[in-house]
Amino acid sequence: MNPREKRFLKYLIENDKIMVKDLRELIGALNPAQIASALREQGWKINTGYIKVKDRDGKTCRPGYYWMPDSERIIANKFLKKTKNIDERVSSSSKKSKFKMLEFMQNNNMRRKK
Repeated sequence: MNPREKRFLKYLIENDKIMVKDLRELIGALNPAQIASALREQGWKINTGYIKVKDRDGKTCRPGYYWMPDSERIIANKFLKKTKNIDERVSSSSKKSKFKMLEFMQNNNMRRKK
């Protein structure tokens, strides 16, 4: 799991919902949808919602936001706490880090099947 994905999860845990436009700056990615998609592929339950607002010209638009069910936020919080320890112990090799992360998830029944 890369740092952007971890930051994405962190902000979803801390907020009931978070606007896509805010995530761009918070996680350091111009396209948060790409990060959300990658996390969904890993099995995380990330939902998308839209709100109706008027822009400065009075036109209706529908900006998006992401949210996680409370049960998923609890799991994500535990995951981030445990993987923080793994990240500190694993070398900077991304292949090795990814392997250790997947191994941890499988050993702790945190990996979900679609």
